[in-house]
Amino acid sequence: MCSWNHHTALAEVTATDRLGAYVMWTSTVRPAGFLNSEAVLMSKLWMNKVWSWDNCINGLALVRYDVNLALDQILLPFHRITPEGRLPDSVARNEVLFDYTKPPVYGWTLFKLLGLLDGQSSESHPVFTTLGTARLTEIYEKVSLFTDFWYKHRKTTASVLPYYSHGNDSGWDNSTAYDQQTVCVSPDLAAFLIVQCDFLGKLAVHLRHDWVKWTSLRHQTLQGLLQELWNDEEGKFMFKDALSGRTWLSTSLLQFLPLIAARHLPQTIVDRLANNLTPYLSEWGLATERLDSKLYEPDGYWRGPIWAPSTLMLESGLRSAGYQDLADDISDRYLRLCAHNGFAENYNAKTGKGNRDLSYTWAASAYLVLRSEQETRKKTGPM
Repeated sequence: MCSWNHHTALAEVTATDRLGAYVMWTSTVRPAGFLNSEAVLMSKLWMNKVWSWDNCINGLALVRYDVNLALDQILLPFHRITPEGRLPDSVARNEVLFDYTKPPVYGWTLFKLLGLLDGQSSESHPVFTTLGTARLTEIYEKVSLFTDFWYKHRKTTASVLPYYSHGNDSGWDNSTAYDQQTVCVSPDLAAFLIVQCDFLGKLAVHLRHDWVKWTSLRHQTLQGLLQELWNDEEGKFMFKDALSGRTWLSTSLLQFLPLIAARHLPQTIVDRLANNLTPYLSEWGLATERLDSKLYEPDGYWRGPIWAPSTLMLESGLRSAGYQDLADDISDRYLRLCAHNGFAENYNAKTGKGNRDLSYTWAASAYLVLRSEQETRKKTGPM
């Protein structure tokens, strides 16, 4: 049931480990309708679809069990990609919805997948040989098309950076960051694209394709992020109205997502971001809204609760930036949260109680990834 135990030599498989695997298993369905491959739904309760970034977290949990099943999860939405490169918001057996899309998290996901497959793989030196050429070519073509979508179809004259047309495009649907304007140039989007262009550039070199385009886009996006959205006086990333160019600060945790691109950022910025996380860290983990904010809501979706993807992404970014102790602390708190309260869609950041859908796969997946990595560190040292 916890097949990654074979790879990490767990001293003990706990009841929480088994529950996490069970949640994943119960939500796995055979190919049917618009689902071209075996799919892990978000839940069998009522969130019974695949959203085009939830799938990435689930894929990471499966990679040490079955790499092809993991890649099938990650690439599932690409079966329904539009000619211009837009991914659907969600896919189910009987419907495909394009009312929104989802963020370009695939570069970050695939870098992490390679690291889970081979401990020597890193963002600076990815080990692509763990995947076959056919799979790598498929990944390159599909992720390239999706990346082009953002640069060709999601830009205005107000910024050199792409924008979200709605908070739902970011995955942080109702985040307080978007209260002032939903058509938004958002720092997390730029960071995802920096990492994705970096991934595509390195994969292009491996496949002997043209890598210059991706290196240029990565540099352009990084400069735009720093020049347009970094507020040095406040030590924070800002958000920008994609129509008027007006900028504002936010109390949402979303402003810290550029830490996933820490390797590309000036160290002074990384340090300020890492040191400013304390007001978001509760007994149970990272709240999505500052805990003392007037806008904080205990069951407010992305306006306060703890979520799996933000936890996993920020833990990963902090670890790659050298903040091992803080990353360990965030990981430990999330693991304890799941051990006490199961695998919910999200959690009350102050009490740890599960909110909304109470059998949610990406909560289980994030747990399984962090648990596996925790055990690996015990045996091999810091990752």
